[in-house]
Amino acid sequence: MNRFVPITLSLALLCGAAQSQSQSCTKGSSQASSSASASAKSIDVSGYYDKAIGNIEHEWVSLAEAMPADKWNFAPTQGEFKGVRTFGEQVKHVAMANTLFFSLATGQKPSQDDMKAAQAVTDRDQIIAMLKKSYQLGHQAAQSTNAQNAFDAIDAPFGLGTMPRSGLIGLAVAHGFDHYGQSVVYARMNGIVPPATAEAQQQQQQQQRK
Repeated sequence: MNRFVPITLSLALLCGAAQSQSQSCTKGSSQASSSASASAKSIDVSGYYDKAIGNIEHEWVSLAEAMPADKWNFAPTQGEFKGVRTFGEQVKHVAMANTLFFSLATGQKPSQDDMKAAQAVTDRDQIIAMLKKSYQLGHQAAQSTNAQNAFDAIDAPFGLGTMPRSGLIGLAVAHGFDHYGQSVVYARMNGIVPPATAEAQQQQQQQQRK
């Protein structure tokens, strides 16, 4: 999980995964919410989530832009990879999931027509634009989340029941990293070092020279 994600996000994910129905989960969420409210003056809740989204956004967008158009339909073939998503499909999947999760976190839900239209997109530049737009929506979701509403109950998709608002945001971040890890392998198999990794390595080298 991203180093910027606060402890309360982890609790939200655990409670959300259990559909927040058990007494212990409800109690834990309530205690966390009370604790967050008590320390609201010292903890920038929206800031934590905004940084988490910004980090995965930087890694995903830079990787998507680094993958050339002629490799956009690449998928591994050596080993058990039958039926897996291509690189472009990975990017589109993350963009669509982000749109759904972040929209719900802001109290909205994309229409089925909009989601079907997004699913039909195959152009590389359009998919990258979708990805960027989905993270813009993520920043809106983060900036509207605070210590008072982080554990408000939201109807979650995919049979997950009811989740805290912060749980949906955390789920989007975790889901993004899941598919980012897969897509990094796709890139490296094509001789492309993920830009975010290259930046981190360069920074580390600079620090070592000092």
